Amino acid sequence: MYNRFDKSNLDTIKALVQNHLDKLRETTGIKFELGRLTYDSSTFTSTLTAKIAVGKTDFDLKREEYERYCGKFNIPKESFGKTFMFQGEEFQITGIKKYAERFPIIAQKASNGKEYGFQASVSKTLK
Repeated sequence: MYNRFDKSNLDTIKALVQNHLDKLRETTGIKFELGRLTYDSSTFTSTLTAKIAVGKTDFDLKREEYERYCGKFNIPKESFGKTFMFQGEEFQITGIKKYAERFPIIAQKASNGKEYGFQASVSKTLK
C-alpha cells in the first residue's frame, strides 16, 4: 500500500499500470500508452493515448505516426528507420515527437538501445 506519491514509487506504479494496459491490447486491439506524470504527495495525473493496433506491430504504429507528422518539421517520410552518426555513435530514427519543436526526431543509439531526441536537421545527414 502507498501512503504518498514520490518519484521512486511513481516509476513503479507507472510500470504496473502500463503492464496492465499492454495486456488490454491483446483483448481489444488497442495500444494504450501512459504519458508523462505530474504529481504531488496525494495525487498524480497522466495522459493516456490509445491507438488502433489490430494487426500492427509497435514498429508499424511508430512509422504511421512518423509519416503523419514529419511534414510539420520538413522531414522526409523516407527518413524513418535510416541511420546517422552523431558524436562517433550510430543512431537509427525510430519515431517523432509531434509537439517537440526543438528536438522532434526520436532516434535509438545502436550501442545501448536508448532513445534520444534530435533536431529535424539531423535528417539531412542520413546514410
